[in-house]
Amino acid sequence: MNTEVSYSIKETGSNGIKIFLQGKNLLDEEMRGLNFFFKNFAPLPGRAVVIGLRGGF
Repeated sequence: MNTEVSYSIKETGSNGIKIFLQGKNLLDEEMRGLNFFFKNFAPLPGRAVVIGLRGGF
């Protein structure tokens, strides 16, 4: 389960500044890449939280 919450600070046309908070793999399920050669030995990373600032120009 992934989720994202964002807030636009300034937006002018296609330009803008956005603050965001993302949660990835919130249920901490074991995931494996389907096309990855070592998928049986190396699972993908678990739970993650990302906070950031995104700008466009």
